[in-house]
Formats: sequence, structure tokens, C-alpha cells
Amino acid sequence: MSAVCCNMLLAQLPDSLLVRLQAQAKVLMVRPDQELVLADQSSSYVYFPQTALLSLVHTLTDSSSTEVMMIGREGMLASHQENAAINMLHGRVLRAGSALQISRGVLAQLAVSYPELQALLTAYTDDTLRQLCQVVACYRHHSVKQQLSRWLLAFDDHYPNQPILTTHAAMAARLGVRREAVSNAAGALQEAGALHYHRGQVEHINRPLLLTYSCECYHPLQSQYKKTRP
Repeated sequence: MSAVCCNMLLAQLPDSLLVRLQAQAKVLMVRPDQELVLADQSSSYVYFPQTALLSLVHTLTDSSSTEVMMIGREGMLASHQENAAINMLHGRVLRAGSALQISRGVLAQLAVSYPELQALLTAYTDDTLRQLCQVVACYRHHSVKQQLSRWLLAFDDHYPNQPILTTHAAMAARLGVRREAVSNAAGALQEAGALHYHRGQVEHINRPLLLTYSCECYHPLQSQYKKTRP
């Protein structure tokens, strides 16, 4: 399997285009919390995760932040000068792994010759905007326990049946809430048998049970992943 096909978004493109992308792509090994795209700044590159998991984050002036979207091998990360809502976010690494780095200029040139590439990029941007709207409603109307359940399910979608190395403080930062709120929610979920947390990692989750505690936002927020996975 070629490197570009390890990203499910790119794998939808015709073979002739994949060959050209393969010649231009560079495989990067990225580390947790590494900043790839900065808010309100143009990036020369677009990133297509392979095994890494990336995160779109909004940060306030007091340095508090909230994650608004996970991006795995079903998607891509890029700055969007033409879209202020997305361009105000920055992209960082949530879990270490590999990602393809492709020049933004190269993608723009290829999109002229391949309308299917332009259509794919536009559709992905539209889907990102829909997910941003959904997550705003989620953070406003749903409990921390519901949001935490949704976040854990989304992580498990990308790394099925694998431990999640994280702390209550880190999960609280992702959700934009106090650590105590996450500790209370995680404790309630563990007592109910929906997860097992021990020494800085969620060792396993009971997915069917966790689905009952998650809010209605989980399914629409995972729409892009479900559209592209084999």
C-alpha cells in the first residue's frame, strides 16, 4: 500500500492522481502537542494523518483552550485563510504517529487539473464547518459526562480497543472544563462499568454502555470518519 493510501481521504482519489501526490508527499513523524498549524496564520503545508491523531483547538487570550475536532486518517489539517471560522483554530498533535505533509501550492495546482480533488477538499471543508456547529451546541447543552463519553468513543474509533494515555487534567483541557468536573464524570462512568481508568490511562471502555451515556452529537460528529473508512 502506498503512503498516500494510508490516509482514507486521499484513498478516494484516482490512481493517476495518487501517483502524483505520492511523488510530492513527505512522511513526518509527529509528537504529542506538536503545533502544526497556528491560528490566524497561513501554513505552507497540508497534513494528512496516517497513524497520528491531530486536534483542532480554539485558544483564548488567557491560554485556556477547547478541542473542537479530532482528525485522524479520515481527514486532513490545513490553515484556511479563506474561511475565518476555521482559520481562527490551531492544529496540534493529540497522539504521536505519522502524517503526510504536502505543499499547499502543489495541492492547489493539482486541484486545477483534477476536479475530483477540488470537490473532495471542498466537501471536507464543508463537513468541518458542520462539525464545528455541532460541537458548539454540544458544549453549550450537554453535561460533562455526555461530552466525555463522546470524546472517549471518538478516540476509540481511531484506535479501537487500545488504552488511552491521558489524565483527567488533559481531558478537562480538551473539553474546556474544570478538572474536577472530568474527575466526577469519569468516576461516575467507571462506577457504572463504562470504563476503567488507572494511573493515567483509560485501560478499556465498554463501548455499548458508553454509547448510552454519550449525547446525540457523537454520530454527526463522527460523520466524516464513517464516510471514509473502508
